[in-house]
Amino acid sequence: MATTPKINLPLIDSSMTADIPRDMNALANAIDAVVETTTGAKTKVDQALASAKAYVDADLKEAPAVPINLKMGMQVIDAKETSLVNITGLKGRTLVNLLGRDGNCEDMSKWSLIGTTVLDTANKTCGMNGFKSTVTNGTYADIWRTVAYDKNKYYIALADIKNGNALKMRLRMNDNVAVKEIMSRDVTETSQFTTAWVRIEPNAFTGTNPVYLSIVTAGGNGSYGYVDAIRLYEIPKMEYEALTSMADSQIAAKYPYVDSLQNVANPYVIGYGENLLPPFMEWIPSGNLTQYSALAPYEASTVTTGDFQALISPQIPAVKGQTYTLSIESRAGRMVVGQYDKAGNVIDYPVAEAQNGQGAFSATFTVADNVSHLVVQLSNYGAGTFIFKKPILTLGSTSKPFVLRQDSILALTTELASNVDGSIADELFTKDGLYWKLSKYKKITLDGSRDWKFNAVKSGFKQVRLEGNQKASGSPVIQYATKYDGKALKYDGNVTEGDSFNVTSTNDVIYMGISNADSGWGDSYAPTDAEVKAYMNGWKMFSVGGPATSEYTGTGTKGWVKIPVKTKSNLVLGTEYVTDISVTTLYSDFPYTPYQIQYLLATPIVEPVQHEGKLLLNKGWNQIVCGGGIEVREKANPVYWPLGNHWVFNNIHPSLIAGRFNYKTNKIYTVYANNKADSSFVMLNNDPNSNGIEDGYIDDSKYKKDGTYHVTYTRLENVVPFLAIAGEIAANLRGTVDDLVNETQALDTRLSVVERMKAEKDSKGTWIMPTLLNGWEPYDVYSGYVAAYKKVPNTNLVTITATLKNGSTAYGSTLWNMPVGYRPKYIVSGTAVTRNVGVTAVSALAVEVYTDGRVLLGMSTAAIQNGAIEFSLVYEAEQ
Repeated sequence: MATTPKINLPLIDSSMTADIPRDMNALANAIDAVVETTTGAKTKVDQALASAKAYVDADLKEAPAVPINLKMGMQVIDAKETSLVNITGLKGRTLVNLLGRDGNCEDMSKWSLIGTTVLDTANKTCGMNGFKSTVTNGTYADIWRTVAYDKNKYYIALADIKNGNALKMRLRMNDNVAVKEIMSRDVTETSQFTTAWVRIEPNAFTGTNPVYLSIVTAGGNGSYGYVDAIRLYEIPKMEYEALTSMADSQIAAKYPYVDSLQNVANPYVIGYGENLLPPFMEWIPSGNLTQYSALAPYEASTVTTGDFQALISPQIPAVKGQTYTLSIESRAGRMVVGQYDKAGNVIDYPVAEAQNGQGAFSATFTVADNVSHLVVQLSNYGAGTFIFKKPILTLGSTSKPFVLRQDSILALTTELASNVDGSIADELFTKDGLYWKLSKYKKITLDGSRDWKFNAVKSGFKQVRLEGNQKASGSPVIQYATKYDGKALKYDGNVTEGDSFNVTSTNDVIYMGISNADSGWGDSYAPTDAEVKAYMNGWKMFSVGGPATSEYTGTGTKGWVKIPVKTKSNLVLGTEYVTDISVTTLYSDFPYTPYQIQYLLATPIVEPVQHEGKLLLNKGWNQIVCGGGIEVREKANPVYWPLGNHWVFNNIHPSLIAGRFNYKTNKIYTVYANNKADSSFVMLNNDPNSNGIEDGYIDDSKYKKDGTYHVTYTRLENVVPFLAIAGEIAANLRGTVDDLVNETQALDTRLSVVERMKAEKDSKGTWIMPTLLNGWEPYDVYSGYVAAYKKVPNTNLVTITATLKNGSTAYGSTLWNMPVGYRPKYIVSGTAVTRNVGVTAVSALAVEVYTDGRVLLGMSTAAIQNGAIEFSLVYEAEQ
């Protein structure tokens, strides 16, 4: 029988004999079979309403945010919804290495030695060198020194040690008079450095006898080992007691080596995208693969002549014990994943196809305990052409659809300090979408740009003072200061000796004691204020004709030599010393680090914190890394390398050193050209000439010669780990939407404020400092000798003033680029004067402003000098 299409009611056709009871009953039964009863309908409606209510309650009602706690290093966070992370708190932390900078193992003269000790450039963990210690007395070798010790305090001493062929090596602290020793475990590892440590409790030593810190190498003659990164920190009781429950690796991470005094600086949080694999442009070929190409960001082709000729991913940080899934939409080849330790040694291959595969692929694996990072290989068996398309590496055991990698980053530019136990600390917080710091400490670099005054002549030293500072706390008194060599200065309320200091709580003055031996000021000589500033810039006074170590007593000719002072006589004027105090500025080309001071303020202040980016979590599992020492958009000055025909960043080769970054690099994240990420940058890892771990270059054909380059990277050294970042994420969809609305509103407010401030500045003719090119830099920022330009209010006249130094003197070199609105209709030319550092050579030259905005060096009367260049221009900008 035919039926209706929807609920199958019977249909009667012309060939059938009608039977009314039968047919009506059949119709009634068919309807009854598909129509819900009143009770059943109500039940289903109730179920639907309950489901809708549950959805509204779970996802659309207001719910408190979910707190999260981010620790230093790699971790995994589970987010119920895709959401922004709001940072709610971060406290400061300070590490004070009581060895100053002596533990960086760059200068053997800072240590007493038994056996033979030499600098070793190949075996090190920080700086340029480590120490290699060799036994020569048939029993042991020793590297030792006395250390500051207070019997009422807790300490931890650490050193990075690598055994060569010795019986054993140890870190030791001892008091020879009491004949008491506290020793680390025996270090026997020969393949890599490990951190040895000892903890010191109160009254461990008498406190009346010298306390020694040493690294001992035991064995017969010729036994040797290596040491680097020696540090000694005061710690609170709570941290002392926690050490016994921590692994050596955790202790090394919590107490890394730092020079002198360092705070938590420039913290950051990076959220890796759902796909942990970067585009193929960032992958590199194995040594035996010569023909390959990236057909698209996630599509690559390799042409091979034999087995295992692979395209290799960058290192992918891994979380120990975490499960990952590697998938690919299509491949004609072999998929491989390698697990590596921190030293770069392969541990195993949890994914390694036994033969070439075709089409889609997926494999799941769990990371081993000693794994630092993963590397994915697009490999092969045999010769041929192999195509790989849309790979994805994700957290968890489920294969996910392909997505592009989209990382998010929050980078903060600030320092956060604390006292030893962390009870009084700077604090980061957010308000109205902005980041702020409650500053309880003040840190000052004490160079000669500040208004130093001579204060008093004392026996063996001079008192100097610096006024106009923020008042220090009188109770508690927390003050630290370090000398140019990293040595900790003594806090002394009356400053009764050299190498002592005080920040007053009753007024705004910093007092310091400077020994005559350091300054070169004779015992009865009273230096001028300018001479105090010269010393704070790293120049020692001496008597010309005498050795550099001599003191000036008030007669004869004054001279100045750079600190650290070379112990020699017959110095050469201009190259080894100067007699003109005006040139005793703070130079970046000699190893002088200015004095620093940090103290607890009498009254905390709130300061804005610069930041870039927002941290975004995807729904589900997210891999997060937290760290410190990020430098955001630092001005880069790449240098041309003719042998490779490319422009090099961050290399310390003598011909390229002008392009090094301000700090040694751990990882370079982004290079920007004219404020846009530049994918043509080629990164190099562990290049022997790198200023740190990474450097790189851009081919000349892709380099923007009139462009401005910046770089974001993380520092390799002097990074103090924070303890935790407090944050929160949305609990449901409503929270995610609310966060986005609030963030948009805050962003709109900030943008309108910026636009209004810009309009006000434009109307007032505010001075603008340009981005300098080709190595040129301001002559003296603190004294106002810079490059700047502005429009004369209510006119179209542009005025330029500039005093620069240290740049390229080649004809046609660009000093900087003027923006649109400040460029002339025709080329404008003016006159500049240049001189060398010693003012023994002076020349005049033309400075020209081109219609495309370039400000460049023109013709000169003699060789152009870069000790200083000075000029001023006024011209009419194009209408």
